[in-house]
Amino acid sequence: MDSELLTQNETKKKKTKTQPKITTSPPKRNISPNPFFFSSFLSFLFFFFFFFFSLYHFRFFFFFLSGLLKKLQPVAMAAAGEVFGCQILPKYTLPLVFSSRICF
Repeated sequence: MDSELLTQNETKKKKTKTQPKITTSPPKRNISPNPFFFSSFLSFLFFFFFFFFSLYHFRFFFFFLSGLLKKLQPVAMAAAGEVFGCQILPKYTLPLVFSSRICF
């Protein structure tokens, strides 16, 4: 009986010896950066710089346009008064003309 136990233990030992131990770590994930992030970042930079550069480049044109609108504002208010058939006071600015009063 002891000899049977010994032979069983030996066979168990042999089996464990023949099975290779797994000592390697799991494979590392290949973490690569998102390829679309860089292109979207570049497009954002492109938009940012060129849009604001164009605004800066045309700043004199915008100043001229705002001055022209200020000069034409009484004309526009008078025209709106003619259209709606009521007198529009000069204290109203052009965007408030159509939202402040509509007269028939």
